[in-house]
Amino acid sequence: MNLRNLPGSGCASSRRAILRGHRGIAQGPLILSPAYRANWGDEDFTLGDIAKVSTGQLPGRASLAWASFPCQDLSLAGAYAGLGKHGADVVTRSGTFWHFWALIKGLKREGRAPRTIVLESVYGALTSRGGADFAAIGNALADGGYCFGAMVIDAALFVPQSRPRVFFVATLMDRPVPAYLTTEVPTEWHPAALTRAQAQLHGRAREQWVWWNLPQSPARTTQFGDLVEDSPADVAWHSGAQTARLLSMRGQPAEGEGSRTDWTEGGGNDLPPNAPR
Repeated sequence: MNLRNLPGSGCASSRRAILRGHRGIAQGPLILSPAYRANWGDEDFTLGDIAKVSTGQLPGRASLAWASFPCQDLSLAGAYAGLGKHGADVVTRSGTFWHFWALIKGLKREGRAPRTIVLESVYGALTSRGGADFAAIGNALADGGYCFGAMVIDAALFVPQSRPRVFFVATLMDRPVPAYLTTEVPTEWHPAALTRAQAQLHGRAREQWVWWNLPQSPARTTQFGDLVEDSPADVAWHSGAQTARLLSMRGQPAEGEGSRTDWTEGGGNDLPPNAPR
């Protein structure tokens, strides 16, 4: 089985194929490339502009293509510029999705379309431009011959940090989906924001939508304090000057405000505690 990772950003550096035949193509901050290579080597790994990747660099037929793309333009950090339009001369940062999709369409013309596609994005993908970006992704998947659905999975289920992310999962329509993998109604993996976005789909995208069914999430037993080492021996600590510089980037909280969290830090769109779900 093959896994092909075609991210529009450097997030691929943290993903490792457990399966043989992994091929990674990453576009993003150069700092992530050494981290990936140090952990997994550089065999079948390419760092570059995804807009310049051709189908000739993608041998065989992948069972799974996994992609993420820059999230800034799906959040306040990018003024909600969105995905932009397919084929536009100038694309938004989040619009690198269309370069990925151009590769998928090229593989389809060659009879090598991935059997399954997973797209990861931030929570803002559900609401950006009033749901238009969610619909654009859905329309692309449906027009490509995929049935698809989306889920929201929060990292807090596994580690003591809340990072809700949207996962689109699509599979070619000529491949039967086992009944136990789907459900007729939304579940805990489909919050209200997702069901509202799904309700705005029309035509083929609405017809080919699937409510994916995951097992109920087990209760996490670890807390942040369980993971923190008081005096780690193998950590290179920042100098006082480096620490001061990082703190200066965040500014100082107002008197009485306490610590402050920037919910769009790094271009993401994590939810504050009082955000609608």
